[in-house]
Amino acid sequence: MVTQPLPSTWVDVDLGAIQQNVRQLRRLLRPTTQLMAVIKANAYGHGLLHVAEALSGASGQPRLADAFGVAALTEGIALRNHGVTLPIVILGPIAPSEASLVAHHGLTPTVCTRPVALALARAAQRAKEPVRVHVKVDTGMGRYGVWHTEAPAFIHWVRRQPGLLMEGLYTHLASAVQDRAVTAQQLARFQQLAARLERVGCYVPLKHAANSMGLLGYEESHWDMVRVGLALYGLCPKAGWRPPVPLTPALRWQARVGFVKTVPAGRAISYGGTYRTPRRTQVATIPVGYALGYPLRGSNRAEVLIRSRRAPVVGRVTMDHLMIECSPRAPVRAGDTVTLLGGAGRLRIRAEELARWAGTIAYDILCGINPAVPRRYLSIPLLRHTPLATAL
Repeated sequence: MVTQPLPSTWVDVDLGAIQQNVRQLRRLLRPTTQLMAVIKANAYGHGLLHVAEALSGASGQPRLADAFGVAALTEGIALRNHGVTLPIVILGPIAPSEASLVAHHGLTPTVCTRPVALALARAAQRAKEPVRVHVKVDTGMGRYGVWHTEAPAFIHWVRRQPGLLMEGLYTHLASAVQDRAVTAQQLARFQQLAARLERVGCYVPLKHAANSMGLLGYEESHWDMVRVGLALYGLCPKAGWRPPVPLTPALRWQARVGFVKTVPAGRAISYGGTYRTPRRTQVATIPVGYALGYPLRGSNRAEVLIRSRRAPVVGRVTMDHLMIECSPRAPVRAGDTVTLLGGAGRLRIRAEELARWAGTIAYDILCGINPAVPRRYLSIPLLRHTPLATAL
């Protein structure tokens, strides 16, 4: 009889924690304000389809999201093929050649150019079904979207295109974490645009500007809908700041120790000999490296959890392995479980913490975990969590 090998590394995703985070975030909203769950980039590494199922009311779960936000057409199609019926807004730009697929799958695209709008209008007429669109306005992000002073003319033009139903108008906050003055300027520009449109009878049902930081820190940004990404997964976008509601991280990344050896003082560990043991030391090799998304810049800086202790990553992280220095008080054996990210007992390695060691941001850490790492999904909060509001 052939048995499947146990994985050497895996990720646990607590879907119950994500559901609870949404409930907490909704406490900050007016009852009429909708919540868009942003599940692009494989739900920030948590699993696109599983997170959508947990929030959409499928499988007997309560419906907690009003819409989903994705970055690309392919993500929207994957959700539709999985049976997701909630509105799906494509937050990234689409090509005119993709208009027919957008219409066929009942997706809601972002529009900020005339060629895309015209292609969508033609697709809607062929499908004999209107295409709902959201117009993105650039109020200072500088990435893409119609510049706010040019938006009124573009919006009036879009509304005249047969087959297009302008459902949403939105902008993106560029510095909500770093700069309240810049954020206030962006919100003022968006407010002025909305008021100008309404003065001439152009009412847009869903106006939205708030990302996670907007939702948590700028009540004036909530409007008709908020777009929640990082906070959905239990992380705070602003390091060291206590959010107004408790959030629970939903992801834990673990592995099994592959090899253990005891080496004398002065022994070089890994490529380049960037670390030498200061004394006789037990060193454990973990079968996870940068190929699976563990940050290379965590070399000689990061820590992991093993046997109820923190252990430093020593030497350079390699493509398939990293090494840790074990405590003499808690000898490690091959097969022991090591926590690379998330909680183990009373200890936790936060994504923000690993990001700081690696010189990056928590988004990068979560999205960087290779999809090849198996995910295990928990539908109820079985893991021990430390709510964010009490952990800082």
